Amino acid sequence: SYSNIQTVKLFSHARREASFAREGMAGFLDTVYRSMRLVTQLYGLLYVLNSLLLFSVTAISLWLWLGQVVTIGAVALVIGLVL
Repeated sequence: SYSNIQTVKLFSHARREASFAREGMAGFLDTVYRSMRLVTQLYGLLYVLNSLLLFSVTAISLWLWLGQVVTIGAVALVIGLVL
């Protein structure tokens, strides 16, 4: 099957095949770029939400500790769980 490779290459259309492959990859890469943009946005949103959670839980637990509602051990436990 590999003995006719020279004949196959003789009648091939290298430029047309390369152009077809390039167009196919361009369409595929557009989809990949859109998908990766969405993933980047989701990672950014997750980072912001995690930061807000950590800040709010820390603030509430310190406020409760200052009001002597919870112990410092509970504050440490909650902050550790959020991390």
